[in-house]
Amino acid sequence: MSSGISHRKDVEFLEDCNPPLVERNTDEVERNADEFKRLHDMLVSVDPSAERAEKHTQWKSEGGQHYEVRLTEGRKLIAQLAEGYDKASGALRGHASRWRSPRPTTPTARPTGRPSRN
Repeated sequence: MSSGISHRKDVEFLEDCNPPLVERNTDEVERNADEFKRLHDMLVSVDPSAERAEKHTQWKSEGGQHYEVRLTEGRKLIAQLAEGYDKASGALRGHASRWRSPRPTTPTARPTGRPSRN
């Protein structure tokens, strides 16, 4: 039974993200974009439960305010992480698309995609 909390094995692939490979292996870039999209979707799916916990939990203790603040912070963090993974996924897809596009053959074009040093 899943509690909705991400386990280490679900995100350990992030340690293997290798920026130099982004330039050369568009299939790997697409796989990373898919994983980032999956993480985005997973975080978004948690929001209804996080909202219920934040808005409908009534604490009966002196520390209730502390817990309410933490739940609000947690929900904001989930939303920000989801947004970040969504942006990263889109950026990777755009990057892969640009690498698959034909390159200009002008003498000033750099095939590595890195900015020239002037």
